[in-house]
Amino acid sequence: MSTESINQLFQAIRIELGRHINLRTQLAGLLINKKVAAIATQLFTIILLGGFISIIVLLLSFAFVFWYGSSVGAYHHGFLIISLIYFVLGLIVYLNRKKLFFEPIIRKLTENDKSLMNYSTEVQQPITSMEALNKQVEITRLKIEYSELLLQKEIIKLGDNLHPATIINRWLEQSKPFHTLGSKALDLLIAFLSRKK
Repeated sequence: MSTESINQLFQAIRIELGRHINLRTQLAGLLINKKVAAIATQLFTIILLGGFISIIVLLLSFAFVFWYGSSVGAYHHGFLIISLIYFVLGLIVYLNRKKLFFEPIIRKLTENDKSLMNYSTEVQQPITSMEALNKQVEITRLKIEYSELLLQKEIIKLGDNLHPATIINRWLEQSKPFHTLGSKALDLLIAFLSRKK
């Protein structure tokens, strides 16, 4: 194998390695987008549910105040009772804020996505839904597997071509014309020397 073909092998490996790194980078971006989309969806759902629950609690609070004011005592006592309940609940939430809010958010953000470590050029179609994102992740993973197989094939080919036995065989094949010429010259020399005696 000539220097030119070895250079071509190195060039093919370099190109495939660059493509492979690009695919892994794209997969990492897609997985990050997927995780951000999941977190944003959960956050939006929590805010929406929190708003509905807040409205219901507010209306129930006014219902309690008006019931208390008309049945038991004065309206301002009902407002004080509700304010005390809100204060106690707010204090409990504040004291447990790490366990209730921060830890679940951090756990969700730092959740290990093993697929990022196992696998990762261009996005073919715009991603408009979680299903499309999942399809694109799978397509990219398949492209990465194919790229890894091509890299492995090229590296094995290069290793086979750079093996000492292969290099010696190639050298002997290239020197065959000289070898046959040398053997003919040796035969002529032997014939010439045997006639001389």
